[in-house]
Amino acid sequence: QMGRERSGYYGLDILTNQSIPSVTFVRQDIPAPEKDMELDGGYHIIDLIPARQLIIGGFNLQRLPGLAQNIIVQDVTSLYLLERQQDGGTRLLVRHRAFSYGLPGTIFNKGYELAYFMFASQQLDQLKQHAQSMKHL
Repeated sequence: QMGRERSGYYGLDILTNQSIPSVTFVRQDIPAPEKDMELDGGYHIIDLIPARQLIIGGFNLQRLPGLAQNIIVQDVTSLYLLERQQDGGTRLLVRHRAFSYGLPGTIFNKGYELAYFMFASQQLDQLKQHAQSMKHL
């Protein structure tokens, strides 16, 4: 359900979701994800195992559009994996990889890593809060 025009990104909504707050409930009006489904910003679903694993990515993504054509091109993949725990709980594992090409790519990579760390920390904290509030469902 994550994404713009869906339920939000559960992170820094002011930056990632045009200041629209992420929802705090499960939306029933959104179709189930499917492999190769197009997502926001040039991303698509690379692999999917329902209720277990989601891999999304985008390749040759243009970063900083409008400054100069192809100044920064980026390949990005993200894995969201649910893992059952022995105590009956569930653990969410997230793996994000991004690499920028082009002359300023090295500098952009460092700034991107810091920004993504802040975004991911916020996103995981909000997802945890939502999951804990829905335990009774």
